[in-house]
Amino acid sequence: QAVGSMPGWPEARALAGPGFASFSRLATSSPALWAGIAQHNRQALLQGLHQLTDRLDLLRDALQRGDGPALHAFFDTARAMVAPPSLPEGDPR
Repeated sequence: QAVGSMPGWPEARALAGPGFASFSRLATSSPALWAGIAQHNRQALLQGLHQLTDRLDLLRDALQRGDGPALHAFFDTARAMVAPPSLPEGDPR
């Protein structure tokens, strides 16, 4: 909803690559299905949304301050969370 309500989205959508389609594919599913899932998992979703908004607040604040080191740390932490674990030294994989 946030992206779709932005000015210029209809034009920008034509430029969106396959990553956007993959990322947003749930939006094409049944609203009734997702409403039921959300209701059933209400507490877990509320907790996750609280954590997400806390992280987004950190990002927004760093952007507003123009704080390059904080932005670097934010994205470095995100990268470390999804990076594959390091292989032991000498592991041929």
